[in-house]
Amino acid sequence: MRKAEKRPPKLDERRRFSVYMRARVEVAQEIHNLMLRHKRSGTWLAARLGVKQPRVSQIRSGDENLTLETISDIALAFGKGFHIVWDDDPDRMVFQQQAQRSGGRE
Repeated sequence: MRKAEKRPPKLDERRRFSVYMRARVEVAQEIHNLMLRHKRSGTWLAARLGVKQPRVSQIRSGDENLTLETISDIALAFGKGFHIVWDDDPDRMVFQQQAQRSGGRE
C-alpha cells in the first residue's frame, strides 16, 4: 500500500492577497509608463484594443484583474511583448528592481 502523501500547507490568505495586489499595481504602473514613453492617450489605447476609454481608465487604475490575453493585447498595441519574472522575494516590486538595475533612469 502506498504511503499517504503529506499535503503542503495552504497559502496564507493575507500574504496571497498582498502579493496579488502588488502585482495588479505593478501591471497598471507598467501600462501607464508605456503610455507615457510612447506619448499615447487612453483614447488611443482604447481604439487599439477595441474597447471604450473608461475600460482603459479601469486598467490604468490597477482596479482590474487583467487576463494574460488583455496584457498581451496591450503589449501588441505598442508593438511589444512581455515576460514574467519570478522573484525570490515576493515582497519586492518588479518595477523597483528595474529602476535599481538602471540606476533609477527607468
